[in-house]
Amino acid sequence: MADGLSLIPASVLRNLADKLYEKRKNAALEIEGIVKQLALAGEHEKISAVINLLTVDFACSPQANQRKGGLIGLAAATVGLAAEAAQHLEQIVPPVLNSFTDHDGRVRYYACEALYNIAKVVRGDFIFFFNKIFDALCKLSADADPNVQSAAHLLDRLIKDIVTESDQFSIEEFIPLLRERMNVLNPYVRQFLVGWITVLDSVPDIDMLGFLPDFLDGLFNMLSDSSHEIRQQADSALSEFLQEIKNSPNVDYGRMAEILVQRAGSSDEFTRLTAITWINEFVKLGGEQLVPYYADILGAILPCISDKEEKIRVVARETNEELRAIRADPADGFNIDAILSIARRELTSEWEATRIEALHWISALLARYRSEVISYLNHTFDSLLNALSDSSNEVVLLALEVHACIAEDNKNFWRLVGLLVRNFQNDRVLLERRGALIVRRLCVLLDAERVYRQFSLNLEQEEDLDFASVMVQAYNHASSVIQSLREEDINAKFLVQLDKLIRLLETPIFAYLRLQLLEPGKYTWLLKTLYGLLMMLPQQSAAFKILRTRLKTVPSYSCIEQLKGTSSENPYSQILQFSEDNRNRYAANVANVYNAIDFPSRLQQFEQMQHKHRMHSKSKLQSRNSTPSIASQSIEEEQLFADMALLTDLIKLNLSDYTEKIIAEYIWVGGSGVDLRSKARTLSGPVTDPSQLPKWNYDGSSTGQAPGEDSEVILYPQAIFKDPFRKGNNILVMCDCYTPQGEPIPTNKRHNAAKIFSNPAVAAEEAWFGIEQEYTLLQKDVKWPIGWPIGGYPGPQGPYYCSAGADKAFGRDVVDAHYKACLYAGIDISGINGEVMPGQWEFQVGPCVGISAGDQLWVARYVLEPADRLTRYRLDLREQRITEMAGVVLSLDPKPIQGDWNGAGAHTNYSTKSMRSDGGYGVIKEAIEKLGRRHKEHIAAYGEGNERRLTGRHETADIDTFVWGVANRGASIRVGRDTEKSGKGYFEDRRPASNMDPYVVTSMIAETTILWKPT
Repeated sequence: MADGLSLIPASVLRNLADKLYEKRKNAALEIEGIVKQLALAGEHEKISAVINLLTVDFACSPQANQRKGGLIGLAAATVGLAAEAAQHLEQIVPPVLNSFTDHDGRVRYYACEALYNIAKVVRGDFIFFFNKIFDALCKLSADADPNVQSAAHLLDRLIKDIVTESDQFSIEEFIPLLRERMNVLNPYVRQFLVGWITVLDSVPDIDMLGFLPDFLDGLFNMLSDSSHEIRQQADSALSEFLQEIKNSPNVDYGRMAEILVQRAGSSDEFTRLTAITWINEFVKLGGEQLVPYYADILGAILPCISDKEEKIRVVARETNEELRAIRADPADGFNIDAILSIARRELTSEWEATRIEALHWISALLARYRSEVISYLNHTFDSLLNALSDSSNEVVLLALEVHACIAEDNKNFWRLVGLLVRNFQNDRVLLERRGALIVRRLCVLLDAERVYRQFSLNLEQEEDLDFASVMVQAYNHASSVIQSLREEDINAKFLVQLDKLIRLLETPIFAYLRLQLLEPGKYTWLLKTLYGLLMMLPQQSAAFKILRTRLKTVPSYSCIEQLKGTSSENPYSQILQFSEDNRNRYAANVANVYNAIDFPSRLQQFEQMQHKHRMHSKSKLQSRNSTPSIASQSIEEEQLFADMALLTDLIKLNLSDYTEKIIAEYIWVGGSGVDLRSKARTLSGPVTDPSQLPKWNYDGSSTGQAPGEDSEVILYPQAIFKDPFRKGNNILVMCDCYTPQGEPIPTNKRHNAAKIFSNPAVAAEEAWFGIEQEYTLLQKDVKWPIGWPIGGYPGPQGPYYCSAGADKAFGRDVVDAHYKACLYAGIDISGINGEVMPGQWEFQVGPCVGISAGDQLWVARYVLEPADRLTRYRLDLREQRITEMAGVVLSLDPKPIQGDWNGAGAHTNYSTKSMRSDGGYGVIKEAIEKLGRRHKEHIAAYGEGNERRLTGRHETADIDTFVWGVANRGASIRVGRDTEKSGKGYFEDRRPASNMDPYVVTSMIAETTILWKPT
């Protein structure tokens, strides 16, 4: 074998290992000439000896300069070989590739340079080594040496050119390597990979689309990269592939669908959007290929329907509708059980929209594949029953529709009623909140008589009599039932249920019954029944007044005669006569409970059940020796009613006719920061100024404002108002609270507010405030908005705002009473109106200057509390005994009812002297900018539970976003059109919650806009 040393002069070899680049370069030119001559002579064995010498003695040498010389020498040998270089590549390329991992950066640089020169010579013959070269370049793209990176970049461009023009490139051999490298996180490597994918996809003869499932997940992974450039490149590549998919007849949708489903659940917003967009296109294009993957796709779509990003929600909804519209055949792989499993899972989602769509899917499957769905019912029924306890009205109503669809056959109907009774018994909260709604809705969706009969049959076997009494509404065959009642049956529980019944009769669902009263001659027993109910109600109760008002509207002609005509009749005589005249037919049908009703036996059954209840009640009374008898309770109640008139006279007594002394009601904010406390004292005569009032004290340990061992808290009178309840010269006194040492206690927010408003800069600006206090009136017995059916919901929002009419404006008597009381007290109340949610109202206090805004709003709230009491029962003492029948409760909860209902706020209108002057619009914008910069601080102080209200819906801005606009009620700050037009005026801060502390909010707005200097 030829010796390389004998072929190359010693001087050339010395220069090839020299530290100077120029000497190495000249030596390489000498080697190029030697190899060229050998090639012309066909001495390939000697050429191999030269290459071996350059590899072993130089490229693999421990000396860096020798390694550099070996690399440049190998490149020179390739150039000398020219067209014949291909047969020696297996000797030349490996040592160069090995040098890419050299610890010396300069060696790696020269390796790139050498391979570049080699590639220029051999071009397409280079493809044999493509995977090894690609792997080496992949690593070099992330090299720590920027010079090496630059050299690798130049080499990469050349390799791409060679590949695109070569017909020898094997995509099949390359894809496994690409798939492996796609998991690398280095940003430079990711750019390198996306660049190659894009280049290869541009080559017509290379089918990258066919191998897309192998690297699709890697591309999606890059969408969440921290580098914007990488995200953009990956998105561009994916967009190009998606376009190709749309234009290609042969696409492997299945494998890619699995990847997309996983990526649709990514924590990265952009990744989710891209994945759901791809799924949307796949559903449109995939056809039968996607049928086996429908369940997985649905599992990805449903959570995205509730995504926080609107674009994702829109695409997910569109995809969901497209998917549900497809009619697939189970024979083609459509897995109904898997789809149901996904729907069941999403019924427990925390997001309402997702739960709603899950129910829509179950409903659609029932409509198309009823028998198959019914066969999987055991797995689905519990989830559907749990949906009836959902916080969302829409979810409950949809779940009931699904239940009704399932219950079309008797077996499942019986099962449904049985499970509902069991659930009501085990979950009394569900019964209280949803029971009436569930039963009424099932009556609409199914046959009402069928529903009530089955409930009756189930309850007939019920051993828990207390539960059965709650479930049963005792007004069927009412006239006879009423007559069968005894004195001991008419107790507090009975009257509460009777009150609910009277109110229920006033709801839209019983309009048909009320219309029957227009024909008293035809519906005599109905009229007699209602009068019977009236006779059992206490005259001072609201239910009595409601029913009496209704009966007054009954046409008077022939009414008395009709009642006389039935006074001594058996209420079942007509039924019995029917039975005598049709005895044979009745006997034939009596076995069919749906064709003939044996009312007399039902009445007997009712009396037997009442007897059980009486015995049950007696046994409970006997077990509690301390409990007075029913008879003694009745006597006590009669005595209380007898005393009521005297009590009312005393309350209305005007003291000024008898004495100069007055009563001063000292009011302060309690320990929760929201509750109001008060106590009264006698003063020797009228008072006109707070400074004339003495300080007072109270037990702070009982209000959560002081420890028990040092409980005295001192009240400082700060503002006085006329007392609208006691009238005369009596007053209400707004106080703040201090320790005996004169320090403000922690819940005294007025003290700090007064300091801010007394600041000369703030005082000079004469800050005006107008506060729009929203509040909700609740039914006292169930804590549900007034005017709403118990356990149910009214019609959707829309007709209630600023409405008039008994079916829309609920609680106007309370609101008007409060309005007049505030005006009497001297509060600057400027108006009232009904709000968007039924049962919700608003009053406005202002304009007030500085600290007085807080004083007046707190006292207006205080006045509202007793106002809602005094307009209910005129101090009917029985209400305490009958769970305060039909009372109303004031709620300042910012979101009293979850779902598609407006919350309650305390929008605060604000202006300063500068804002109200010419050029004030610029001052307003500066103030708004300051408020935006302190958005988080203000939100933290603007009321508890505000996150449930500030959602970006229902005329609110999102709690985490500050935005202002002209006439925009969905903004954090709203500027009026008039203010914009005149160039001066005021703005409205819409962020404060209804339970906010006005001292905190008003002073904070003034401090931020006047005193705070941004840095």
